[in-house]
Amino acid sequence: MKQIIPSYTQAKASPSGRFGGVVILGLDPANLKLAYSKGPQKQPISSVESETLRLYPNPASDIVNLIFNSETEGNTVFELYDISSRKLLMQNIPPKTIEYTISLINIKSGIYYCRISNNNNNVLLKSKLIITNK
Repeated sequence: MKQIIPSYTQAKASPSGRFGGVVILGLDPANLKLAYSKGPQKQPISSVESETLRLYPNPASDIVNLIFNSETEGNTVFELYDISSRKLLMQNIPPKTIEYTISLINIKSGIYYCRISNNNNNVLLKSKLIITNK
């Protein structure tokens, strides 16, 4: 088998100046092995859990769900903060709640921090929340 040693040459620009690049001479395109990769894959739905509740999905898009292990007592509060610690959203969760859905439709894509606390200001969950709105 004859070994082909590629040589390189600079391509010349057309009179309009639109073409330029490097041309590799002496390579057989039929024998080139190219690696392809798929575009970004969807991440599996995951959740954040504490002893008292579960928050899912994370990453979230339009909504985030909260599931409490037992009914909430008194007033429970969901707060969402941006990376600069500015409070963007505060949602009161009524007493005796087991499942609760919070709309994130007006929140831009990004990385946020959420905090869920009860009426005694005890933190039930503190977590990073990734929002990927379309």
